[in-house]
Amino acid sequence: MDIKTLFISVSIISIPALALSIYIYWVHSRTHLGARYWLLAVALITVSTLLFALVKVVPPFVTIHAGNTMLLSAPIFITISIGRFFTKPPGRILIGMEIGAIIIFNILAPFASTRERIALFALIFAFLWFYPGLFLVRQAWQGIYRVLAFIFFTAAAVSLFRAVGTWLGPDLDTLLEGDLVQQISIAFMLIIWMVMITGYILLQYSRALDQVNQETAKLRLAIDQNPQAISISDVDGRITTANEAFAQSSGYTIAELIGQNHRILKSGQHPRSMYQDMWQELLAGNPWKGEILNKKKNGELYWEYAVISPILTAGRQVSGFFAVKENITEQKCLQEFKSRIENLMKHDLKTPLNAVINLPDLILEGANLDDDQKEYLQIIQKSGETMLDQISRSLDLYKIESGQYALHKEPVSITEIVEEIEMSLTAATVEQSIVIEKQLNVAASSITTDRILLYRLLSNIIKNAVEAAPARSQVTIQAEQSAAGLQIHFHNVGVIPVEIRPLLFNTIAPSQKQGGTGLGTYSARLIADALGFQISFVSTAESGTCVTISIPIDKL
Repeated sequence: MDIKTLFISVSIISIPALALSIYIYWVHSRTHLGARYWLLAVALITVSTLLFALVKVVPPFVTIHAGNTMLLSAPIFITISIGRFFTKPPGRILIGMEIGAIIIFNILAPFASTRERIALFALIFAFLWFYPGLFLVRQAWQGIYRVLAFIFFTAAAVSLFRAVGTWLGPDLDTLLEGDLVQQISIAFMLIIWMVMITGYILLQYSRALDQVNQETAKLRLAIDQNPQAISISDVDGRITTANEAFAQSSGYTIAELIGQNHRILKSGQHPRSMYQDMWQELLAGNPWKGEILNKKKNGELYWEYAVISPILTAGRQVSGFFAVKENITEQKCLQEFKSRIENLMKHDLKTPLNAVINLPDLILEGANLDDDQKEYLQIIQKSGETMLDQISRSLDLYKIESGQYALHKEPVSITEIVEEIEMSLTAATVEQSIVIEKQLNVAASSITTDRILLYRLLSNIIKNAVEAAPARSQVTIQAEQSAAGLQIHFHNVGVIPVEIRPLLFNTIAPSQKQGGTGLGTYSARLIADALGFQISFVSTAESGTCVTISIPIDKL
């Protein structure tokens, strides 16, 4: 082979290999020591081989020695191409062993014969291929990694065979003369090219796999951070994925939900036919939408609007279900509340109640009645007034909730309103031996707000405090002025049950007393919002219950 042919052959093989090596290094692996070493080795062998082929200014052993060094670093390059391997401790161990092997080889090579150098190189090469192969084959990864492990084992076996064959074979000192050096140079370039192509393919596969993993992670974050309850279940309804919103709405932890059937949320309030229709739609490949009354872990019922979609395979077979559910408990309660108000408005109870309230006065004035009869008429009149007041309250709350209520602001004395409410509760406080202690300062004497709503707000809270207080106890009403505004505290020694606390002001809460509607605290929150106030509470077994109304400074 002449010099021109050798130069052309080496150029065709080595220059693209060097260019591809630089590209991979620059785009993917600049931070890795192994990649830098690989690039240096490829550049050294390419330049030395070209110089040798062109003018023979580089001794043949430099090209061969550089090639051996490059091949020793080949496992580094390939393991760098597999991102998962390099980030694990075995990957870092491999790099350390390869660098150590290269140093040992370069130190011992000048003092060894050709036979010993080749045998030592092949032995080290076999070990460095075997170690990553052993690591890869033990991982539960995709099939390409197992194929790569097989290639590593094959390279290790061939290298070991070469080491043994070289050591037991004839003397090789004379084999580096003539055309053999040229052939070895071209062989090194071919090996570089093959390794580069293999590494590049693996790199592209690794990048695609990383992209898939990133998209999967984004999808997982989107599910976890979604405010709606999201779940994925298999074809039998067993939950395989659930987000935090699902856990919060159901009362279960995510760990408790995984593997469970959706039946654990079943409330028993729906007919069997509803579930049968739902399953029929889903198994037919159609989405299902509807309202479901579910049960939390603690037994509390809650409403959800669910959109359940079947997950279909390429063959249109149902493989699972994707559900998005919104908690609509508050909306359902509001809907029920609206229905109550609408019914009251439709029947126009005010007109007959006015007759019930006014007729007793006419009878009392014109009839000769005994004391018992007068008392009965007064009870009828009082009951009518109470019912009319409840209807008026409900109508006002309906207007507030629908945004139709118009505030009528005027100077109002909180102290006077509290005293009026106290007088209206005299019968209840005397019967239960409850004392109302007022600690209202001058700051509470007058504010500018809607008097009717303020009266109803304070009446709701004080009435609830009296009714919830144990017999022969005290209800304290205290006002405090601060830079932020005015705070009014209502305290009694009663304790709000734990199961009621989360819903006390957020919806129509269950009533603590027999025959109660649960509208008091809900209406208190609506009125406070309408007036621009804030309402909160603290309830413990040690200190009792304290409800606080905070009036901002700009509302005084």
